[in-house]
Amino acid sequence: MAHVDEPSPGQGWRLLSRPWPYLAASVALLGVGEIILQADPGANAAAVLFIAAGILVALTAVAIRLRTAGERFEERLITAGVIALAAVMPFWAACTLPREWDTAILLLGVVVTVLLVGALLCLLPRLPRLFTASLLAVVHFGGIVTAINSVDPPGGREVSWLVRRVWTDFYRPYLEFMFLGNAYHFYSPEPGPPTLLWFYLEYEDGSSRWVKMPLREHHSNKTAYLRRIAMSEGTNTWNPNMPWDPQRYENRRRAGEQLGVPTLENTHLAPIYQYRFTLNLGRRLTRYYAHYAATHYPHPENPDLKVKRVKVYRVTRNFIQPGELARDVSPWDPAFLFPYYQGTFDAKGNYAKDPLTDPFLFWVIPLKREPNEELRPPLSADARKKLTDPLQIHAHSE
Repeated sequence: MAHVDEPSPGQGWRLLSRPWPYLAASVALLGVGEIILQADPGANAAAVLFIAAGILVALTAVAIRLRTAGERFEERLITAGVIALAAVMPFWAACTLPREWDTAILLLGVVVTVLLVGALLCLLPRLPRLFTASLLAVVHFGGIVTAINSVDPPGGREVSWLVRRVWTDFYRPYLEFMFLGNAYHFYSPEPGPPTLLWFYLEYEDGSSRWVKMPLREHHSNKTAYLRRIAMSEGTNTWNPNMPWDPQRYENRRRAGEQLGVPTLENTHLAPIYQYRFTLNLGRRLTRYYAHYAATHYPHPENPDLKVKRVKVYRVTRNFIQPGELARDVSPWDPAFLFPYYQGTFDAKGNYAKDPLTDPFLFWVIPLKREPNEELRPPLSADARKKLTDPLQIHAHSE
């Protein structure tokens, strides 16, 4: 009697256990997404749906191949090829999306980089591959160690020069890109003052308004508010080793006298905290935020009026000390605010005033209190002082 082989369970699904159908489906989905964008640039939601699905399907192909791959060189070569082909999909998507979607394009660039590095690792034999992966892990956690130890501990002590140089010159760009440095600084040794952003918007008709963010009353929950604080903290990247320049200080002093902004001798801030040169990442984020403020905060009465220029201030709110609290000083006193002028920008986020000739750039515009004879006891002497606000003078100036 002839023997007839019956198909084993799941034999019909064998094709779906290989990566190639998924890569083909990924190409089809991305193609549909690009066709939608080309046909109707306003149909972003449908196009993004197909593009995201295409990338996820490509990553599924990588996962299937890694699960079934062997250690022979031919097997590793096929695995590297599958991963490299999968990297083409996010690269294609990044080229397809509008240039205004810079955050999504940056994310896709990271995905492409990770996939290409993974493809190279797959080409290596097992031991070199494990060694390289372990080395990358050590480098990553070494960056976290430097993030923790790069902050001066309390008591006037300073961190090691070597740790600070390694963190500043090698690890800082990576940690800031991965957003790993700020969170670890929260506990080393104690939380620092928050960073706020104030925008002074001037419109075509000469009117102006202040936009301050983040503000607690603008957010329905604390989580959203804390996330906005983390975003503004990205502009707080300044060089603590910037040498003191007497000529720069003299230019600031003369400009302050001409404009009516107090000189820095009247503030208790140390010289290192009076001038904070913002690093490249902070300057770039400031330009993006200036563009955001110019495009998302129209004139309250005439939305057709365009923003002519934006002045940006990075504001640090210092914490009240126990002695000041005992003298009836309010913890919300504006005198605890230290605005640092970050530049003047147009509506597109480009510098509207040459940074090289701006004497106030990166300098603090100090708020201070002066004696006010109109206020009498029982208020304390500190509470009776009148607040002077040279920030308004500087914001209205040309």
